[in-house]
Amino acid sequence: MDENLTIDQEKDFLNSVVEFFKAEKKIDFICSPPVNAVFNVYPSEAVSAAFGTYLIDLSLSEEILWDKLHSKHRNVIRKAMKDQVNIKRGKEYLDLAYKLIKETQLRSDKGFSSIEKFKELINSLENNVEIFVSFYKDKPQGCAVFLYSDYAVYYRHGGSIERPFTGSLNLLHWEAIKYFKAKGVLRYDFLGARIKPDKGSKLEGIQRFKSRFGGELRQGYLWKLVVRKWKYRLFQFIFAIKNGTFEEDIIDQEIKKAKKDNEKNIADL
Repeated sequence: MDENLTIDQEKDFLNSVVEFFKAEKKIDFICSPPVNAVFNVYPSEAVSAAFGTYLIDLSLSEEILWDKLHSKHRNVIRKAMKDQVNIKRGKEYLDLAYKLIKETQLRSDKGFSSIEKFKELINSLENNVEIFVSFYKDKPQGCAVFLYSDYAVYYRHGGSIERPFTGSLNLLHWEAIKYFKAKGVLRYDFLGARIKPDKGSKLEGIQRFKSRFGGELRQGYLWKLVVRKWKYRLFQFIFAIKNGTFEEDIIDQEIKKAKKDNEKNIADL
């Protein structure tokens, strides 16, 4: 989301990009982007879904950042520190982080990349990636993988045991916030937020956890665009054969949810 562009300018730019590639016959479709690519607007012909992310301004003092935490986050962080939860950092925890992330994804019936691809990501970024792991009594509780530059740090992957010790993940993020602030990084991006998650859902719990670190919810859109429908359907077919299924992306999920919510609202009238 470029703060220097007006909505109309951003829309005109995106429309011109789409028209260029259509004219050059360079693309068949534009897939849903990664969740850090949240736009203020979307091309005229695109399919879109409202989306956002929680951003923390790391230029603020540590005292202000602490005060902006929700009181429950502050309390469990204090407790975790008192109970000697230990936060460690380094690429030597790559294998452990992968195990925690994959197990977390499996608990939600989701897949994750191979260990080879995960290592390739970590190694390719060299000095622009950090792995944090929280321990309680020398037992791992959870982890976070951060990708960063001077502009921002992104919470790219996270994982935990099924029942992590109270406050261990809160403390992990608080230590990460302080670490990246000390390195001069400008923003801490929790990388993705559903705008209206279902009440009582796991997604709502994740959103609550992120929001209580005191960041600003920046809202925008994810979008995708199909130029040649038959090639897109062919891609879906081949992907499904190779992977056993064609998983819905966030845009598909949000559109389906909006339709379901509208039907419920009509039924309640």
